[in-house]
Amino acid sequence: MRIQSIDYARGFAALTLPAIHTVLLYSSISVHQSWAGIILSFLAEPVAAPLFMFTMGYSFYISTPKSTGRVLKKVLLFAALGYGLNFFRTWLPFQCGILPAELAQLYNVYPQLPRHLSLILTGDILQFAAISMFFLHLLRNQPIVGWVLFFCIAVISPQLWGLHVPGVFAGHVLSLFISDNYAAFFPVFPWLCYPIAGLLAAQYYKRTKKNVWYNYLLVAGITLLILGVLVSYCSPAHWDKDFYRSNPGRTIYQTGFLCGWIYFAWRLVPILHSTVLGKLLEFCSRHVLLLYCLQWIIIGWGLAFAGYHELNIFQSLYAVFITTALTLAATAIVSMRPAKDH
Repeated sequence: MRIQSIDYARGFAALTLPAIHTVLLYSSISVHQSWAGIILSFLAEPVAAPLFMFTMGYSFYISTPKSTGRVLKKVLLFAALGYGLNFFRTWLPFQCGILPAELAQLYNVYPQLPRHLSLILTGDILQFAAISMFFLHLLRNQPIVGWVLFFCIAVISPQLWGLHVPGVFAGHVLSLFISDNYAAFFPVFPWLCYPIAGLLAAQYYKRTKKNVWYNYLLVAGITLLILGVLVSYCSPAHWDKDFYRSNPGRTIYQTGFLCGWIYFAWRLVPILHSTVLGKLLEFCSRHVLLLYCLQWIIIGWGLAFAGYHELNIFQSLYAVFITTALTLAATAIVSMRPAKDH
């Protein structure tokens, strides 16, 4: 069951992905600090990755319940897709001499292993999504447990980052949960809060009238925004490590922002319905996984032409246009189904 407000919210976030990652890798630090960098940073932080995880939790509950066996198969599929994407976007360019040395060094988080294996083992959003699916399956009909877990994860996460265990395999698995470096960009603690919040929102969606639900969502969003700001203000500075490891308050108020974002998307449905922009957002939402993977491969290989942190503002805007156009075209081609013979 597709819901236009969710499609519009997620589709817009998906549409911005090539621009966000193009500037992140190609643009100079001065561009990162410019108006364009600030806008894209805003889109990347509360809107993109947290929204994808929120809507994943939402969709998981709205969709037909699946057996534990089918969920585990999907968990393994997403994990394999995550490591496969690492192979094509970083490992292969590294082997071909395209991946810049500075960028390869950032991924070198397993010094006991050859660097190319570190590139394969980097935990990204697909590995996190795989782990999240299993937890969502366990919490599907446990709303009270879900609320408790949401706040517990937000609060205790800063206490866990950076714990280590001996052994490469055990250390890698643990890093997917509590990494304090690029061994995992999206550690389960605190990122599991976002799909849990989406799951909880979907539970209320099923029980209430739709117009009423969006009003509840707005109220919940405002409440979480205020609560999150207050908690963030009271949290120690070292609890807010970076975008990937945020303090409890930031996790809470970003969840509130997501609720408001979906409410805003709902208000846009009558305006965008049947328009070209509306259809584009729906297309991006339907194919968000494919679009995500393709844009990373395009951008990863594009380092051979753009370099790492080298482009000025005008070159960056041109690169954003190229990577976005290539990503949309590639997504359209790959997602095209062959016509059936009659």
